[in-house]
Amino acid sequence: MDRGLRVGADGKGLIGHAEVVLLRRLADRPGLTQLLAGVFPSGGPGWRDRAVVFVHLALSITLGVAVYWRHSNSPCITPG
Repeated sequence: MDRGLRVGADGKGLIGHAEVVLLRRLADRPGLTQLLAGVFPSGGPGWRDRAVVFVHLALSITLGVAVYWRHSNSPCITPG
């Protein structure tokens, strides 16, 4: 869990897609990341936590789809 993540309206530490911070916290709050840690096998020393990597991958895909959806004129993706 990333306890250092926070969202504020002070204009400091701006990032391009702040909604990803909220989605990450949404995965951490109910314990989803911890539950996934119990499912994935642990790596050895020097390995990243596979559950965190999985959550980051899911967030990256979600963010990519959201950006594509906002900027796409594709007839197969319609808002609403």
